[in-house]
Amino acid sequence: MSNQVTQSADNHDEMQEELIGKKKVQEPPVPREVSPVKKLMHYIKKERALMIFAIFMLLGGAAGEFAAPYYIKFVINDLVQKNYHEIPYLCLQLLCIVAVTYLY
Repeated sequence: MSNQVTQSADNHDEMQEELIGKKKVQEPPVPREVSPVKKLMHYIKKERALMIFAIFMLLGGAAGEFAAPYYIKFVINDLVQKNYHEIPYLCLQLLCIVAVTYLY
């Protein structure tokens, strides 16, 4: 029985070689591993202008987060020095900074 199995295996190999010799059999392409960064860059290229705008808005929002305590310091210093005429302008500027920061 083992001879029959070996012969059938040999016949199978010979048939495969004949098929390959007659027709060119292409092997399916091996799927490549694509890194997540490359996938992300593919989408970023399509939306380049929007991404640049978003990066600037992100940086502006972060700058606004740092500016708010800085303006509060100015208001407190004017209160201590009794410069009451400067406080409304500083508060208005602070309100604009906070509104723009939290809008985006």
